Amino acid sequence: MLLTLSIGFGCASQDAENPAGDQEQGTPEQGSADAWTAPEGIEGDIILATTTSTEDSGLLDVLIPAFEEKANITVDVVAVGTGQAIQLGKDGNADVILVHARASEDQFVSEGFGSNAWDVMYNQYLIVGPADDPAGINGMTDAAKALQT
Repeated sequence: MLLTLSIGFGCASQDAENPAGDQEQGTPEQGSADAWTAPEGIEGDIILATTTSTEDSGLLDVLIPAFEEKANITVDVVAVGTGQAIQLGKDGNADVILVHARASEDQFVSEGFGSNAWDVMYNQYLIVGPADDPAGINGMTDAAKALQT
């Protein structure tokens, strides 16, 4: 699962020819929360449309309070499926989407609904077992075959 943050300006008034506006934001530095600053002109409340799995993970319970304190912006979370979150952004009912469907996210930005898409996190899977390797999978490079063994 790859979660991507797409910044849209859906709740603000938009030009029909350029739905996301001409705002350019820099890419946040990896691992540096201090490098982030709120875009000029954004204050008050924002709506974050995200997936139920992200909300259920507890991640937002950690990230949002720190963001709200640093940015002086209140985040209202709407947790739905990925497709619904993207549609909320397209309809102008969300300011930010945090979802995991890369092709749909890229399309969202390319169609002008979002100004940026940043990779926020991703999953890596690791198959572990006893050191004596009773399944005989040590060194295999095909995870599906290793799991079928």
